[in-house]
Amino acid sequence: MTSKVFFCGAAMALAGMLASCIGSSSSSTYTTYDDVAITSFTLGKVKCVRTVTKSDGTDSTYTYTYSGSLFPVHIDQFRSLLYNEDSLSVGSDLSRVLVTIGTHNGGAVWFKNIDDDGYTYYSSTDSVDLSQERILRVSSTDGEHTRDYRVNLAVHKEYADSFTWDKQTVSIAARLASFKKMTPKALDGVVYLLASDDANTVMLRSADGKEWSDCQMSGVASLDADASLAVCDGSLWLLSGGILYTSGDGDAWTLVAENAELAQILGGCAYRNDEDELIVNELYALSKEGKIMRSVDDGATWAEDDMGDNNYYDNTSKLPTADVNFVVAESKLYSGVGSATIVGNIEYTGAEDDALATAVVWNKTVDAESPQGWFFTNTAWNNRKYILPRMEKLAATYYADGIVAIGGNPINNSAVAFSQLYYSPDHGATWHKQEGMGLPEGFAAKNIATVVGDGNGFIYIITDGDGNEGQVWKGRKNSETWTDYPKLYQ
Repeated sequence: MTSKVFFCGAAMALAGMLASCIGSSSSSTYTTYDDVAITSFTLGKVKCVRTVTKSDGTDSTYTYTYSGSLFPVHIDQFRSLLYNEDSLSVGSDLSRVLVTIGTHNGGAVWFKNIDDDGYTYYSSTDSVDLSQERILRVSSTDGEHTRDYRVNLAVHKEYADSFTWDKQTVSIAARLASFKKMTPKALDGVVYLLASDDANTVMLRSADGKEWSDCQMSGVASLDADASLAVCDGSLWLLSGGILYTSGDGDAWTLVAENAELAQILGGCAYRNDEDELIVNELYALSKEGKIMRSVDDGATWAEDDMGDNNYYDNTSKLPTADVNFVVAESKLYSGVGSATIVGNIEYTGAEDDALATAVVWNKTVDAESPQGWFFTNTAWNNRKYILPRMEKLAATYYADGIVAIGGNPINNSAVAFSQLYYSPDHGATWHKQEGMGLPEGFAAKNIATVVGDGNGFIYIITDGDGNEGQVWKGRKNSETWTDYPKLYQ
């Protein structure tokens, strides 16, 4: 049974007991201390209630327990705060949980009561309610000093892998329906859309998927139907009419260089070390001769990149020339290291020997200390079951630690146009129908659908809809927008 006492009386009693012990034995020496601190805080078993949806559509709940020690509680001595960086599982019940608390020099611990100003003496065998923020007080063994800590434990309110789509109400729905080509890119959470209809090419932008405005394009001589758009190191890059431009906002553009040899600007890799020094800064493009080009001086000059063969075969003829997408992912473990992936199609000629049924994938490991070349990933050979079909107007983006793709009419395969999202967790080597990440109900695309991750945890699908009104869908995988608990020191 938990006995409730007021802290002052309990502290005096503790000091009195120590004094009594000292006075009752001439052969023992007891030392008291005046310093106080919590040194450890570990959760015991936690009860969790889960709700699942059965195959018939009805909900069912079940209860299980797990070890709370799997979720370390951190002690911030500067702010006198106890917290968990990794939130406990959805449905965790912290109203009755055992905890093991360690203190410096054996100090005593009390929890301030929830409903009054009294304190309850802590015991490792009595459960405590941690479902809300609690005040934990520790006293020195001499009974003269105390220190209060706040205990604030986080529990997830939503399942990590749940995915939701929201259809955005847009004023440019009719314009979207008229576009024959759309290339979206994201910079600082803003989506930029380079789009062409039968007569004009424009660039639009939106910070939320709902409100769209035209970019001013000041400094751009002409915006051609074959113009291409990319992002690298906090800037937009535009190739139009053989001229490369850069911009930070889509309105004001600066001419970088004239280069008639480039056919498409792809993107770039910009990585920094732990001191925030830029150690990798590379732009990539495709040349009109079907080569991968690289620039290490912000687009001023270009050179053919290493297109080393794969398994000693010359696969340069497999470089995509249509529906080309460029996806980069920085390593979460090593600074200055990342991957670059090119996903696209070989131009369809209609010839009898043009039988390739899959999209083509090229990869490169970008490493500041050990530069490497590109290699062709033969997905048809690696795994015929998990392939990305060859589809017209293929679009791909980086999202949720992988590549997400969507495509239109199939070429030499039985895929259905705009019927699903394809997901690759391994830089395009295999492709899957990701559980929970399906197309939203009401989704429509007549001739074109494109996709882009905004870098802030959201993914957008932009389509021409039914041909009369285009659509913008904003999706979210819950875990992609979770944030870390704020820490004084990283």
